[in-house]
Amino acid sequence: MLLKKLKQFYDATRLNLRIYKDEELMHIFAASILSPDLALFLLPAALNSSEPMGFTVVLDQMFLGYVKINETNEVILMGPTFAFKPTANLSAKISRYLGLPSGQGTETLPYLQFLPLYSLIQFKEFLVLLDMLANGVSERKPSQVDLSPKREILTPVEVRTTYLEHYDVKAEQTLLSYVKYGKTDELQAIFQEWAKSSVGVPIVTKDALRSYKDIAIQANGVISRTAIAGGLDYDTVNELCSYFLIKIESLDDFEQVTEEIRRMFMTYANRVRFTRELSGDSLVVKKIQKAIHAKLHEKITPTILAGILHMDVSYLCKHFKQKTGKTISSYVNEVKIEECRRLLETTELSLGEIAVQLGFSSQYYLSAQFKKIVGCAPSKYDKSD
Repeated sequence: MLLKKLKQFYDATRLNLRIYKDEELMHIFAASILSPDLALFLLPAALNSSEPMGFTVVLDQMFLGYVKINETNEVILMGPTFAFKPTANLSAKISRYLGLPSGQGTETLPYLQFLPLYSLIQFKEFLVLLDMLANGVSERKPSQVDLSPKREILTPVEVRTTYLEHYDVKAEQTLLSYVKYGKTDELQAIFQEWAKSSVGVPIVTKDALRSYKDIAIQANGVISRTAIAGGLDYDTVNELCSYFLIKIESLDDFEQVTEEIRRMFMTYANRVRFTRELSGDSLVVKKIQKAIHAKLHEKITPTILAGILHMDVSYLCKHFKQKTGKTISSYVNEVKIEECRRLLETTELSLGEIAVQLGFSSQYYLSAQFKKIVGCAPSKYDKSD
């Protein structure tokens, strides 16, 4: 399962990943690796460090990082990458700094220029996202480590930018607060206002679409951690995070990426809202709720839930009804219909496609449940509401 997540992460970011167990290479995700691998210069520090996650900056410009996998002897190395396209002079300096053979700076230049470009802020956010995918931890921050006590590793001067760079910091904080507290109406109102004002997309590199996708991927990591802080369980967040990584990477124009960012905010906020609505101290209800949200795109019945939770189905149904006033089946349908509304509002999927995606037995059953819960047929639903 972890390898699948790492493959998705690599496909989305193109940041080279290697998994080492002690000093043995176990897995690698990369289009190509230089020999010797530049990330290996970080391996001893990563293995010996007491910090679970760290990064280093070589000559103010090359970034390397690691994440330790909890309860194992394994570590994930990430990088290298640069904030700016490497020059021949920089390549030679890096080779000398790391003690590579004379003349290898010229040989490594094509490899270095093939690597993706990220700022240090972006690189550290990717490390945090990687830590969440590998360990389920959302609040840790990477520590800076030194490759050698004899070498001074300097951190470049940074200018603080928002994860959604075309919005200001205050707007970003407002959006994230709405996700944390499940305030979907307020969130929708902001996006509608921005749509009217036609907020533009920045051209921040020559490959503007790639840059904008990177911004969306970073936003995914930030929003997912905010959702966890709002009470959404890790399994659900992990499923959503993986889904959006794949989805973002598949898009091919600015408008689609912009829409997907909006969908990310709304999706996470909706899930938080549903989680918070079933308030109470019942651990059983929370477990049922967690399982439903984690399996939202599959067929879900009380019997299936009982199997997942290893509990008696009659007890589950009775307890859930006593604590919430709803049956498990009715709650499942409410959650699925809410997701159906979101998909109708934010995608071009047909009702039949949505029925398949949400695990309904048929389009007709979905329509019947939609009318029962929303009050109108899907074909009559006003998407602007």
